[in-house]
Parts: sequence; structure tokens; C-alpha cells
Amino acid sequence: MNSHYQNYVTAQNNPLNNVGVVGEAETGPTSLSKADFETQVNNDLTNAVNTIRADFSVQPCGQAYAGYDATCTFQGYVNCTF
Repeated sequence: MNSHYQNYVTAQNNPLNNVGVVGEAETGPTSLSKADFETQVNNDLTNAVNTIRADFSVQPCGQAYAGYDATCTFQGYVNCTF
């Protein structure tokens, strides 16, 4: 399916991007200071989150507006007023 949610799921299910997997895998050598370790963990988690956000922000079907179904077939214009 083509959707923001599907893009999120695909990115989050990749162990390289999965925030839980990345966070739990963090270990630091005993020679690493607490501040350096915190910076390393923060950087690794930020990279994972940024990858997920980038994949999530892709417009499904390449369209900037609604009206397409999950197979990228145009279904008509959305009648919405604000």
C-alpha cells in the first residue's frame, strides 16, 4: 500500500532504524566518558529517527493532495472547506 503509515512501518521495521533496537544495542567502552557515551547514543537515535521521518514524509503516489487510493488510482477531488 502507498501511505505515510506504510512508509513509517517499513522504515521502523528495519533494525538499523528501529529506535528500540538501536537504543538497546548501545554499549560504550569503559574508556568512554559518560558525556561522550550520551552523545553517541543521542546521535545514533537521532539518525534513526531522521531516517524514519524522511521515509514517512514521502508523498504517496507522488501527489501533494488527497484523492488517490492505496494503488495510486485517482478517485476524484476531495470536497473539503475550512
